[in-house]
Formats: sequence, structure tokens, C-alpha cells
Amino acid sequence: MKRAILVDSTANIGKELYHHKDIYQVNLNVYFEDDGLMFTDTWDESKMGAFYDKMRTSDTLPTTSQPSPQDFVNQFDAIKQAGYDSVMVFPIASQISGTYQTAKMIADDYEDDLDIYIVDTGTGSYGVKNMVEHTLKWYQAGYSNETILDKLQVLIEHTKVFGAIHDVTNFVKGGRISHISGNLAGVLKVGAVFSVYHGKIAAEKIARGKKRVRQAMDKIIDGYIKKEAGMAYRLAVVHANIHDTAKEKAQMLREKYPEAIDVIEENITIVLGTQLGEDMYAYIYLPEIG
Repeated sequence: MKRAILVDSTANIGKELYHHKDIYQVNLNVYFEDDGLMFTDTWDESKMGAFYDKMRTSDTLPTTSQPSPQDFVNQFDAIKQAGYDSVMVFPIASQISGTYQTAKMIADDYEDDLDIYIVDTGTGSYGVKNMVEHTLKWYQAGYSNETILDKLQVLIEHTKVFGAIHDVTNFVKGGRISHISGNLAGVLKVGAVFSVYHGKIAAEKIARGKKRVRQAMDKIIDGYIKKEAGMAYRLAVVHANIHDTAKEKAQMLREKYPEAIDVIEENITIVLGTQLGEDMYAYIYLPEIG
């Protein structure tokens, strides 16, 4: 059986996976309405620099858009024409974006041509990439699609994101506030630790000042790692254009949690950077299963 993977751009799968023969991608976009400028979601650091320069000087916050139905048609057609029998689709969590629903809608048109499995990942960024990496491994090991779906549920159950936002302005202006449990509306110029679990974004801690926000997040991830004691795991530090801080935090995690299989540091894409704001970073707990 020939099997493919389709992922959306917010997973930031990186150059190696992007060029993998069995992986396809649909892109989200960012629009600046004041001058009509559009950026395709990217992890390319040279392009990201231009984007953040533009966002800092823009009078209005840019908007993001999910992949169009035609984007999914194009990719499903390409997968079908390449001779694949099935494809697993990994969009960002359905409660965060309409990408999942668009994928489901278009997949119905291919039920006679492809076995399409659309996974509600419940997460984003490296949380989704971790699922892609595992699925490739399971394809190679010869697991059935049904077994892989069961294994993915274990990953979904234990994957959790904890993010530090030092200014919730973009969160509020971009409409993300409607996804947060607790009342942050109108509380601008403060920081927050938020979590993402099963697609639900929750405010874990509100604080003023970077130091307090970051201390709170270190304490929260420590509690979660202790809660998950006995599970093999990796950690990711993902960030919006603050490499030095992310590298420092990644090294701290390596020293504090030597049992972690790996600690990864990488950018979030510009779509997530738009929604979360520059100068943010997140810890992602990444379960490892065979």
C-alpha cells in the first residue's frame, strides 16, 4: 500500500520533511489589508525577518487565512495522480482554525479514489510535526492505518503546549481571545502563560513583566513533566523571532531534564507569529512512542 501525508504549513515541518517524497503541504497566508501585501506562511528566516519588520511598522494587525478548498483539491489530485492509496491529513487543531473542516469537506469528494484520514491533532506547531514524524516511522514499520490512528490518539492525549506571551495585544486584536477560557478581554499590555490541549486554549497565568511570565511558565512545564512521569518524551522550544531567548531556554531544559530524549529549538511560522505576536515562545511536551 502506498501512503502519503498531507500537513498544513503551521506545523513548520522544515526543509527535509517538506521535500520528502510522501509528504504534501497546504499553505496558510497572512494579509496586510492597508496595502494589500500578502505573505505565504513560511519558516524561511530571511522571509520571516521581512515579515516581522512589516508587522512592526504596519498601522493595522495583519489577518491570517486558512488554505482554500482549491488548495486541498490540488493536493488531493496530486496525491491521487502519484498513485497513493491513502493519505493521513494533519491540520492545526480544529478549534483553532477552519483548516480541519475545509479538509473534511473536500475529502468527501475523493471517497471513491483515496482512503483519507483527517486527524484532529488538537495542537499546532511542533506538536503536529511530531505526529508527522511518528507517522512516517509507522508507515515504514508497516503498521496498518487503523493501528496508526490508535497510536496517534496516544500522542494527542499527551501532547501539550505552554506559551509565554509578553503582550496579549495581538491575541486580543486577532480574535484569539474568544478561544481563551477566563476573562482577558481589555487586559492589554500584560503577559500571560497559555496552554493548548485537545484544541482548547486556556489562560494558565496572568502576570506583568517578562520575568514573572517566564518564571510561571518554567514552573508550569515542570509540573506537567512530573505529571507525565514514566513516559518517554522530547521537548520543543518554539518562538517568534527571539532566537537567543529560545536557545537559552532550550539549554536550561536540557540541563534540568536530562531524561528528555531531545530538546529542539525552532521558529513558529508567520501565521502563528501574527496570532501570538512577536517576542513569544512556547514549550511543547512531545510524547515518544514506538
